[in-house]
Amino acid sequence: MQQPTPGPGPEPLEDQLVLESLLSRGNPNYKPAFPIVVIYFTASWCRACRAVSIPELMGLRNDIKWYKCDVDDNQYSPSYCGVSAIPAFQAIINGVPLQLMPTSDMGKLREWIKALRA
Repeated sequence: MQQPTPGPGPEPLEDQLVLESLLSRGNPNYKPAFPIVVIYFTASWCRACRAVSIPELMGLRNDIKWYKCDVDDNQYSPSYCGVSAIPAFQAIINGVPLQLMPTSDMGKLREWIKALRA
């Protein structure tokens, strides 16, 4: 299993094809490259998004692959995931999406990240 490589920030979720490659869609033979994936939905104009310290959240765990989806650059993926407000976070565990976490509360986000299990 591939380990996420630390970097300066989350990888951009540029289009729907990238998102769909992370989902098992009920395929019993699906083998994720990364068992735990978190997608951060944001926008440059979002004031609440500025309260979120992505480097801090990424530093909590080294077994999570992070993606960042700018809702202005990729409008289809947020809609597909049911995002109605930002910032929002989508965890995908072994190809299965969990319930969205729409918050900028760093305390809640820290606890949520720590609790994710593959």
